[in-house]
Amino acid sequence: MSASVLSDHEKESLRVFWASATCSDLIKDQKVVVIPNDATLSDACSALIDNAVLSAPVATASGTPQFAGVFSYRTILSTFLEAFGTDSSPPLPSKSLSVPSFLTTPDAPPAPHIHAVLEEPQLVQAGDTLAAAVAVMSKGEHRVFVIGEAGGDAVGVVSQSAVVRWVS
Repeated sequence: MSASVLSDHEKESLRVFWASATCSDLIKDQKVVVIPNDATLSDACSALIDNAVLSAPVATASGTPQFAGVFSYRTILSTFLEAFGTDSSPPLPSKSLSVPSFLTTPDAPPAPHIHAVLEEPQLVQAGDTLAAAVAVMSKGEHRVFVIGEAGGDAVGVVSQSAVVRWVS
């Protein structure tokens, strides 16, 4: 819905709503999956699959409450495209294997270390307004990681779909 079709009262109601809701309102009871810093590509794939998440932050080597980056399904697809190119189909294994198993088969290409394929994390504070998270996502991000007020540990993820579910 275009903002131009909204009345002034509707625009003001939306402004108040976006300014009053916080990121912490959306992440109550969320379990954050954090991939260890020394994870292999196969380990990282397993973490996403086993926890039924599309992306996860990767811890720093020092264990400080900061992110080394984000590992996601997009990361996996980009890695396969880089490894196999776009001109031909990758060789398929002779039997059905999970993605992590395929990465560790003898005829698979060497798996890069996870740090070679990380995305830059997009972060907001737990107390930031939902408007702040939506502003980041409006620039093409599908999700933002929410960090705690003290220390910067990941406390949740706000995704586009979570925002739509929350407002509906």
